[in-house]
Amino acid sequence: MTNAKELVEAMKEAVNNGYIVFGIRKIENEAGILKVGDSVPDSYNWDHENDVSTRETTGETLPGACAVEINTSRLCIDGSDDEDVEEEISKAVKKSSIYFGEQVLLIAGKGRYDYGEDVSEVIISNADVIGVAR
Repeated sequence: MTNAKELVEAMKEAVNNGYIVFGIRKIENEAGILKVGDSVPDSYNWDHENDVSTRETTGETLPGACAVEINTSRLCIDGSDDEDVEEEISKAVKKSSIYFGEQVLLIAGKGRYDYGEDVSEVIISNADVIGVAR
């Protein structure tokens, strides 16, 4: 398990490597144990008609990995706002508790992202694991 300060450091390093969007992703161990540097598989969509994941029905995936967004829009990830970045990470980890999965990952993307149906949900294309929260 990584502490919040280490996750802040991972985000600062990621920014220096071109990452622009961050989130906390929960994923089941059944999908495979992910570690720093791994690509995050795209998330399944939601089948509203059957009220289940499309993993159970059509297999349709979204154009990226879903996560609870870490809101950095008003923060500098350069060391000057470390306490605020840490607070945003903690908020996202708490919000992620409503999702299933044993792994709690800090993920990031360098390009395309969109917002999902859930509050604070971001869908990150070509996401990578940059930290493991637990």
